[in-house]
Amino acid sequence: MAHRLGCIDDVCSHMTKVGNLYHRCVYSYEFKDLKSVYVGLTYDIHNRDVQHRSENTYSSVKCFSTKNNVEMPEPIMLTEYVDKDEAAKLEGEFILKYKNNGWDIINKNKAGK
Repeated sequence: MAHRLGCIDDVCSHMTKVGNLYHRCVYSYEFKDLKSVYVGLTYDIHNRDVQHRSENTYSSVKCFSTKNNVEMPEPIMLTEYVDKDEAAKLEGEFILKYKNNGWDIINKNKAGK
């Protein structure tokens, strides 16, 4: 109905866009002082951040933060939500870009997983 009335943007302006199993975004956590980074894929960046910060997690981000006694940074959304195959490819490209710029990659798994 909002679409037909031409007010869909107003009605949905408060909503956060998320993906799904087929549309994901690439994100990172940059530990700038240590020049270390985690790059990942998700269909819901807010929910994924909550998972990374959970006390009951073996997240690379949480483990790195605890081990180095540093505060966990906010996630950076590197792409919009794109096709899952494109997102997996872009994740690998971002990891390579960070490596080439002298960052240590703290991911446990390979890109695209």
